[in-house]
Amino acid sequence: MANVRAIMLGLAFGLAAVPGHAAVPVCSAAMADAETPGGCFPPQLRRQLGGKVSVEVPPAHELFYVIMALTPTGQSNPGLIARDTPYWRAVMAHFSRWKGEPAVKAMEAMLSTDLASHMEPKINASAWRLTGAGRLEKLPQYSQIRGTADSFAPLVGEMERFARVSDFAGFTRSAVARDGYRAACQFYESEADLPAMSAWLRREFPAVPPYDHVRIVVSPLVQGWQHQDVVADRSFRELVLHVNYDPAPPPAGDPRAASLKRAYILFTELNHGSINPMTDRHAAAIEAALGPRLAEFHGKVAQSEYATPLLLFREYLNWGLIPLYACDRLGPADCAAFEKLTLADMKARGEFPRYPEFQAFLSELYRNRPAGTTLADLFPQIIDWFGKTPTQG
Repeated sequence: MANVRAIMLGLAFGLAAVPGHAAVPVCSAAMADAETPGGCFPPQLRRQLGGKVSVEVPPAHELFYVIMALTPTGQSNPGLIARDTPYWRAVMAHFSRWKGEPAVKAMEAMLSTDLASHMEPKINASAWRLTGAGRLEKLPQYSQIRGTADSFAPLVGEMERFARVSDFAGFTRSAVARDGYRAACQFYESEADLPAMSAWLRREFPAVPPYDHVRIVVSPLVQGWQHQDVVADRSFRELVLHVNYDPAPPPAGDPRAASLKRAYILFTELNHGSINPMTDRHAAAIEAALGPRLAEFHGKVAQSEYATPLLLFREYLNWGLIPLYACDRLGPADCAAFEKLTLADMKARGEFPRYPEFQAFLSELYRNRPAGTTLADLFPQIIDWFGKTPTQG
């Protein structure tokens, strides 16, 4: 995955779509993997994408976020939309007059009923493109990215209308919009050092095959709500990551540490591509260790989002890998700073009450491991910690 190429999909942004997409046949039952029907990568597309990382601002996904930013919930919830940036101000200036559009009302109805209900359709929005004629069309390699059906499809009519009446395509060609898209893509293409993250994960989880293609989906409006999905077609596997983009200028100090502070949210999604296959292999042991003690290890939010031992274990480990990776990459002072940063983030989230103990245990275990031992080798000891660590008084 050393070949990183920034691609903005769709004519709406004035840039070419990925070459060859138009010539690829639409996914069919005969071509798609029966176990993962979301993927359909014919030989032409496999050659085009194989071994690459694409950083994208897909127009349909961006349209979804623009509409969400106009809703009362999008304007009042600080964890949903990245506000007070030049791009957000440009969005408000251009689109506010269309707050009464059916697409905005439908989005607000969805958000006000259940904030998490937007998650699956916005993920599936990145399986669509906006044509030069202003029509939303499915990208041919997907039937959907998440779920058993495409939850974005029922929204297409209202979103096409919004895009047409608001001149969405014209807005995306404006200087402030193009600058926002370019900055987000360039950050993940270069500063974030995704090849180094991937190399570290391959070293620590050598039994997990590398993904054939990594697709990073980003928007200047995204705030929170990161996601990781795998779309597969027989032997070809694509890792799809939806991540934040922090537009703030990097603070002074070691540029590697500054970049990693802005990019570690990408690491928390990328590492799931290695953690999840490994935890699947240890699912029974995780259930036995953590199942009887589940209530001790999660807070109110985690009770719903990480309701099973497997999901909760994955999330503890996901965050626990951040300081391990950072300490391998940086000097002692920045290592200590990242350990504090992760602890502060987890305290703010309030979802994992025993995370401080876990981070201390995992860091010590990792630092003192025998030469040649990988994180994957340490899984039995990590699982045992959840089952045997003393109950808090």
